[in-house]
Amino acid sequence: DLDMLAQCVSSFDCMFLDGEVVVTGTRTLRAAGDAPVATQVVSRDEVMASGARNAGELLQTVAGIQVRRGMRSGDGVSLELQGITPRRVLVLVDGQRVIGGPNGEIDLSRFPVEIIERVEVLRGAASALYGSDALGGVVNIITRRSEGPFHGEATLRYGKSVGESFDEFAESGDNWDAYGAVGFELGPVSNFVSGGLRMADAFDLYPSDLETNGSQVSEQRFYHQARLDTEGPLEFGSRFAYRQRDLRGIESTDSGATYDLRRLSESVTAGLDSSLDLGDESWIHGRVSYAYWNAQYVRDQRNDTAEDRYERSREDLAEASVQYSVPLLNGSQLLTVGVDALHQRMDSYRLGDEKGQRSRVSPFAQSEWTPSFAPSLVVVPGVRVDLDTQYGYAVSPKLNLRYDAHDSLVLRAGVGRGFRAPSFKELLLRFENPTANYQVSGNPDLKPEQGYSANLGAEWKVAQGVFLATDIFRNELRDLIGFELAGLELGTEQFTYMNIASAYTQGAQTTLTLRSTTGVTAVLGYMFTDSWDREEKRRLSYTSPHHVSARIRYSGEGYLPAVSLRSTWSSRAPGYEDLDGDGEEDEVVWFESQTSVDLRLSEHVMEEVEVFLGVDNLVDDGQFDKPLRPRTFYAGLTGKY
Repeated sequence: DLDMLAQCVSSFDCMFLDGEVVVTGTRTLRAAGDAPVATQVVSRDEVMASGARNAGELLQTVAGIQVRRGMRSGDGVSLELQGITPRRVLVLVDGQRVIGGPNGEIDLSRFPVEIIERVEVLRGAASALYGSDALGGVVNIITRRSEGPFHGEATLRYGKSVGESFDEFAESGDNWDAYGAVGFELGPVSNFVSGGLRMADAFDLYPSDLETNGSQVSEQRFYHQARLDTEGPLEFGSRFAYRQRDLRGIESTDSGATYDLRRLSESVTAGLDSSLDLGDESWIHGRVSYAYWNAQYVRDQRNDTAEDRYERSREDLAEASVQYSVPLLNGSQLLTVGVDALHQRMDSYRLGDEKGQRSRVSPFAQSEWTPSFAPSLVVVPGVRVDLDTQYGYAVSPKLNLRYDAHDSLVLRAGVGRGFRAPSFKELLLRFENPTANYQVSGNPDLKPEQGYSANLGAEWKVAQGVFLATDIFRNELRDLIGFELAGLELGTEQFTYMNIASAYTQGAQTTLTLRSTTGVTAVLGYMFTDSWDREEKRRLSYTSPHHVSARIRYSGEGYLPAVSLRSTWSSRAPGYEDLDGDGEEDEVVWFESQTSVDLRLSEHVMEEVEVFLGVDNLVDDGQFDKPLRPRTFYAGLTGKY
């Protein structure tokens, strides 16, 4: 049913539809209704209706996902899955790893919605398919392709923030977004090209000080994808993306010093892929890719130069992958085998004279098997071995089960191992703070962090247009990397990284989807997370135990506009501070609960022209530890051809 398919807002909504496809859960293309591994999907339709400008805004109201925001950027967004921190969640674009995140946390606001076809989210340890960093799960952004012989679109949006007062650095509160895209086909070749600009003023949640809580943003981006279809078994594709972002803000200290801050970053990604259909549902897929990240940080002290700082870091990642899938046992089993390889380098100011460098080769295998004696059961075992020049090797097994108990009820279970390789910062850092009298050094003998996850879930079509999904989970985390005081040298405290911590996260998640015949769709989610740091004997920092999300859409009929309402609420979360200066965090600081509400209305004034207006952060809830841009009203239009 194409009309129903167009309204899919998650893989669960599309569970009984053959049109929605997923790839992340098994690395093989599957109809969402047949997927043996639970994969949550945000479709292109939801992307367009949400009013979100980037992947960070898009995912913040998806059930079961909690976002974290940059402390002073007020713009960066990373996500937490099942209580596991963002640096332990792997982010991919079309299966290619994303690099360039401070402390290993990838900023999802880097990916504009104009290039996103859909987003797939895989929860739980997934290193059996994807290797390092997939300890808590995987987010895979699938990019757009050309949609026909010729099509074009353009969007212009202007917003005005009117919540809290703005500082002298940016009094207007203006923000602009503009992008254009065109897709076309020339014989066997199809192309999709897009480009965009974004500008936003800084903001200050506390006008009594000079410090900005959100940076001034200036961004330019370009994206191109091409496909070559030989009208035979062979297909080729290429992808190229460039982005530059300039963040500027102000920082102040208790001593009265004021600093002008600038963070300038640029990234380049490029990739080639090819697929060969061997017939009888056998195929080979290969991919090579390259990613480049360059970041510069400037801190300029006003009226002094004593604490001026300039830092630069560069990261390069080259990847190659090939996998082969073949049906066996009269089609009851699909065997997939492959190998991934990568070479990664980093040159950073904080690494001293050393340069980080590692290579990795990773063979993997997976079987999707439907036993003849149990046609309603799908068994998916898999294993991967990562051979790394830095840490040696890691073995990651997994097992997933899907059982169709009824035409309207699907049961799923999964167990697996995940790991996160030590970052170059943790291995090689050389940092000294003479003012605070301490030094931090990396540890080249670090082992990978380890995690073991178990998930049990059910998806139930309660009635026509009513769907319920629930999932319980448990994650055991070991050898977590943290700071440890290594000694005292000439009165200076020496800290280093060690595999010293262990923890667990557990909880439950429920999603209720309601879809009426009047054009109203509602997706309501609740997640409870219990997390515990065994080493410190306390709850994990910044993790909210309760998280509620809601997405309500009205498609619009007659002269009524389309309406989209998105909202989240997170309960307060603990944090810890060192108040006596002994290097130990000994005081609990509660970060208050936070509510986010975004509202958008849109109307087609002509068949191909849409006018929209809305308000972000309707309740104007912003705090220093979780900075949200103050209440912002916006309006704009989108034209398509």
